Amino acid sequence: MTRSVISLLNGDILLSLRQNLLVITGIIIAVLFYTEFAVRACGKNIRFSIYNEKFVYGILIFLAVYFVARNFIPQIAPI
Repeated sequence: MTRSVISLLNGDILLSLRQNLLVITGIIIAVLFYTEFAVRACGKNIRFSIYNEKFVYGILIFLAVYFVARNFIPQIAPI
């Protein structure tokens, strides 16, 4: 994860994705949580699908398949 964060801080998003997909996924989910919190603080009530059980299980299954597959597919293996 450290190499992924360093690549992201240097502006190389594709290398960051190749190093570890979880960092980018976590940032996207954190931005969704924060956006919902900020909009709710302004008085509007919105809900993203991040609370949906299917969405959570879908993300977990995708990440599990990705982390296993990158051990066998050289194109998505970390550098």
